[in-house]
Amino acid sequence: MLEDSFYGITVGTEIVVLSSNKIKKATTVNGEGYFDVYNILSYDNEKIGYFHSNPFNQSLIVGMYCGNYT
Repeated sequence: MLEDSFYGITVGTEIVVLSSNKIKKATTVNGEGYFDVYNILSYDNEKIGYFHSNPFNQSLIVGMYCGNYT
């Protein structure tokens, strides 16, 4: 397992190299508007976190958030 990673995902990783059964693209909204995120899924397909891409390079992960979503 990599240090400074969650579920094998590290900030700075290219999104394309991630297993498609670990992530699912979604749209979320905040006070600034709508934006794309990628939900991180557990082995049971439960959302266990999410990340978003770099606005200047959409292929790279720039921020990642993990938590309890039940």
